[in-house]
Amino acid sequence: MVNFISFNARSIRNKVPDLLFELSSNPSSICCVTESWLQGNSDDSILSDVAKTHYIIRVDDDSRAGRGGGVLMLLPLNLQFEIIEEIANDYFELSGINLYSQKTHIFSLFLAYRSPSPDMLQSTLVLTDTLSRILHVSPTVTKFILGDFNYPRINWANPDLSELHPCDASFVHAMYQLGFSQLISEPTHNGGNCLDLLFTNYSNVVGNIEVGASFSTSDHFIISGFFGPFYIKPDSNSQGMKFRNFHRSNFI
Repeated sequence: MVNFISFNARSIRNKVPDLLFELSSNPSSICCVTESWLQGNSDDSILSDVAKTHYIIRVDDDSRAGRGGGVLMLLPLNLQFEIIEEIANDYFELSGINLYSQKTHIFSLFLAYRSPSPDMLQSTLVLTDTLSRILHVSPTVTKFILGDFNYPRINWANPDLSELHPCDASFVHAMYQLGFSQLISEPTHNGGNCLDLLFTNYSNVVGNIEVGASFSTSDHFIISGFFGPFYIKPDSNSQGMKFRNFHRSNFI
């Protein structure tokens, strides 16, 4: 079983003590953060204390000059993983990993942030095309996708395609065509919208999903739960990762 927490931080820069509190409260959890608002090497020092207990996988949005965007995945040091995707474009940021136990691929996890865009149709098209490409790889492998996708008009408790805006309907249809279910149906934002989502192609291996309090001063709530049952044997050598496709990540 692998625990997780996920939230939109609306900037980590001024919330590191709150992030450290969440990590210490959930020491075995994978932590997935959207809207990190981090920028290149200049922000490495911000996460120096986080790096003492977690591997750091960052995909920044360098186009917004430090305001908005970016995804941040934090993994306990005893996990074995391989980075398989790092994407940043005009519409979204996405990272992806394969998680291993003793060299056996257990599942794949992706984290995405899609920014609100004046060109919703093109944004949705690029996003769904990208997801289609990466999710068709090893189709029988269990996959999870967390993130803030900014589709506030979708009622995930009853997403009737005939009543949705064409862009929203296109996104929902694409995910269902890929064989993925969306498991969050209650508001994840204090405005009453369900923005932060969890997709999977095997919904029977996700449990204890909860939407809790907001993270720090963010207007988004924390999602928590677990992926499993999976048997994950920790790596006894936390400095000796066996899977090292870490070409663009920040390990401080």
